[in-house]
Order: sequence, then structure tokens, then C-alpha cells
Amino acid sequence: MVRRSAIILNSNLIGDLGRSGLAVPAYLMRHKGFRAAEAIAEVRKSRSPRAVENHRQEEFLEHLG
Repeated sequence: MVRRSAIILNSNLIGDLGRSGLAVPAYLMRHKGFRAAEAIAEVRKSRSPRAVENHRQEEFLEHLG
């Protein structure tokens, strides 16, 4: 379940799966202790399976963590 703060952040970025799909997992990782794979899965489950659009974005999040 996505925490309330992630939902608020995501609601400000509706319609953009690339940037919001990257920003929300990054937030979850930095501020809520998620690992990259967990954060990506959570956002895809709650937002869209297309969030975090490509492998380059996935790699970015893995290096961020």
C-alpha cells in the first residue's frame, strides 16, 4: 500500500508516467526506506503498470538506493 504522502505527491503529477513514475519511487526510497524494486512495484501497482517507463529509469533508481 502506498503511503499517503506518496499519493499526494503523485496526484500533483497526474498524466505523466515518465516523470511522476520516477519521482514517486525516488521519494519512497529516500524518505520511506523502500528499495528500488519495492518502490517501482508499489508505484506500478497503485498508479500504472507503465510507470517507470524504461530500463534506464529503473537503473537510475537502483543507483539512487
